[in-house]
Amino acid sequence: MTIVRAEIHINSVVWQMLPGTTIADLRISSFSDGTSAVLDTALAAIKAQGATAIVLDLRDNPGGLLNEAEGVASRFLTGGDVWRKRISTGISKKTRF
Repeated sequence: MTIVRAEIHINSVVWQMLPGTTIADLRISSFSDGTSAVLDTALAAIKAQGATAIVLDLRDNPGGLLNEAEGVASRFLTGGDVWRKRISTGISKKTRF
């Protein structure tokens, strides 16, 4: 018997329209490699379906890659800091907008 290791791909972004509404339920399960690109595809599909609002579900999201979390946040925030890093010489701010 041989055991073969396989890659398991989990969709980090899934969505659905809430029945009888124009509200999209968008779930992001982790900030893994490519999440912000997949989110762009989902947001385009949501818009094409005529959604007027989005419920952003981040429950049980364990986190992940900082650049992906920043990319996701930049799709929803209109200004300001996405994150801040405190260093010994002061505060260094990172802003995407």
